[in-house]
Amino acid sequence: MVLSDKKKSEVEALTDKQKEFIKIRVSDPAKPLQDIAKELKVTPPTISRWNGNSTIRNIIDEHSKTALQIALDAQPEAMRVLRRSLKSKDQRIAVDAAKYLTKNVLESKFVISTKPDPKIEQHVKDMDNENCVEYLEKLTNGAE
Repeated sequence: MVLSDKKKSEVEALTDKQKEFIKIRVSDPAKPLQDIAKELKVTPPTISRWNGNSTIRNIIDEHSKTALQIALDAQPEAMRVLRRSLKSKDQRIAVDAAKYLTKNVLESKFVISTKPDPKIEQHVKDMDNENCVEYLEKLTNGAE
């Protein structure tokens, strides 16, 4: 990320603890502010002020958008690699890819849903490895 001179001066004006706060918020956005305050040995009102500071919020938002964009850009290639792995002649690779997809599909990381579908879960559990690979490959074919 390239920063303008104004942004550079804003970042340079931040304290080391504020910079650490930004790193924590970017790497673990769900972490409670109370926990961050304890970790950085500052008071909760201080953390709350930092969290509302427009300069800090902008930096966190920019870093978060960049991280999300990197993940989104990598997704098609990651799916291609997983599909190739599912077709691998090395059964260990194919089974590992199938297990990975099964775990993530059933935990709704690839499929938008609030809960894993129990029918799919049971169907996958009942299959042998070869059929499981084929099933998961069909399930993910539209993901590119």
